[in-house]
Amino acid sequence: MTNEISKEAQAAADAAKEQGFQPLYTVISNQEYIYRGITRSEWRELLDRQNKNIADSGEDPVKIAAIKEDEMENLVKMGLIYPELDSEAQIGAGVVQSLADAVLLESGFAGPEVEPVRL
Repeated sequence: MTNEISKEAQAAADAAKEQGFQPLYTVISNQEYIYRGITRSEWRELLDRQNKNIADSGEDPVKIAAIKEDEMENLVKMGLIYPELDSEAQIGAGVVQSLADAVLLESGFAGPEVEPVRL
C-alpha cells in the first residue's frame, strides 16, 4: 500500500477531521479509500432497518441474502468518506466486503488479533 495520498482524498480526510471524525486511509484494488468507524446509534439504525426488512421478507432465504448484502453496502456508505460508493461502478467483487470489515474493526468490533488478558 502506498502512503502517497491524493489531494482529493487528503481534502476529504481533513474535512472529516473538522467534523470530529478520525479518518483512516487504505488502498484496495488500486483505489484509495478514506473511512471512519460508525457509532453505536448508527449501528442500531442499520440493525433496525435490516431486521424490519427481514421480517417483511416472509423469511425467503434469497430475499434475506439480498437484504444482508444491501445492508453491508449501507454500512460502507455510512463509514466511507472518500470516494462515494457507487454500487454500479466497476469495482472488485470483494471491495465492499473489505471496506465493511475495515469499518467494523474501526467501530470496535474486535478482530481475531484481539486477545483478552485474564486477570
